[in-house]
Amino acid sequence: MNRLGRNISDFFRWWQSELAFLVPEPLKRIFSENKGKIIIEPEADSVRVYFVLGNHKHQLGVFELNEIGKAEYLALLEKDNRLEKSDLVIRLSDHDAIEKIIFLPAAAEDNLEQVISYELDKLTPFHPEQVYFAVRVLDDNAQPDQIEVQLVLTPRERLDAICKELKGWGLVPAVADFVGHPNDFEHDRETYNLLPTWARAQENVFAQAINYGVIGLLLILLAAVLVIPVWKEATAVEQLNEQIRDVAKDAAEVEELRNEIEQLQDKTARLLEKKTNAASMLEMLEVLSRLIPDDTWLKHLRFSKGKLQIQGQSPTASSLISLLEESDLFESVRFVSPVTQDRRTGLERFQISAEISKGKKNVGSTE
Repeated sequence: MNRLGRNISDFFRWWQSELAFLVPEPLKRIFSENKGKIIIEPEADSVRVYFVLGNHKHQLGVFELNEIGKAEYLALLEKDNRLEKSDLVIRLSDHDAIEKIIFLPAAAEDNLEQVISYELDKLTPFHPEQVYFAVRVLDDNAQPDQIEVQLVLTPRERLDAICKELKGWGLVPAVADFVGHPNDFEHDRETYNLLPTWARAQENVFAQAINYGVIGLLLILLAAVLVIPVWKEATAVEQLNEQIRDVAKDAAEVEELRNEIEQLQDKTARLLEKKTNAASMLEMLEVLSRLIPDDTWLKHLRFSKGKLQIQGQSPTASSLISLLEESDLFESVRFVSPVTQDRRTGLERFQISAEISKGKKNVGSTE
């Protein structure tokens, strides 16, 4: 059984325990009363028999493998009706079976029995045709890329002889395991079985039908107890969601109108700013046109973030500083680079920087 199968098995074990809580006690007793296990431990010429019910284990006796022992055991069956309802388990001793713990790659878990059968002669001194074997994955291995596997083997000849002897008594076992690591039928989520298919007890179809019927009835009851209230809650939630959607639609329309108003306000503010800046720019250009002499011409004008730069040529560039400082619009007027003379025109090339005074900071930017 792979990890997915074990997880599903765990889920159904939990689910079964939860469903069992809902079963009325009288009905539960009808299906579980006196259901136990008969444990048969083979010895050399006899079998030791125990009856196990829950946590209680009681020895029924030691019976020889002959007609006398058969008669004694059958007489015991007639006295105790619980034995007829119990599953028969063959528990092999250290002389009849061996156990080995092996580690395999995790990828082998999906086809574990096939992998073990193919590698059996490498893992043990036996060939697959000589023994019956069973495997199960243990849970105490911390390696994420490995699985810890319990391998149990028994000689085919020995187990076949035991099964044939018990068949002569009218007994058909359901499970065969090993006394060194026996199955815990009450708590183990996964058990192992050394019995070959031909020797196992056939499943009771009638009992299975009753079990499935009880499970179906429990599921219907569970649906009535759990599903109907959940459906009512879901209906109420859907109604609330419908109301929320209506309110959300109205809120979205209000939000859309608010966004349109904000956009109009932003556009209006930008238009006002452009209008104000345009007037200031015109004022700055008018001041420059008035202060700069006619024999001086500008090649480049750049204004950004309250600073003005002009480039051009003039017969007396040094006089431009004092001319610009005469206006209250400019301050910190200075040459950005040394004044040079243009050989072709004979004029002085200049580059002047100035800042707009604090009272005029609303002037826009241009080049």
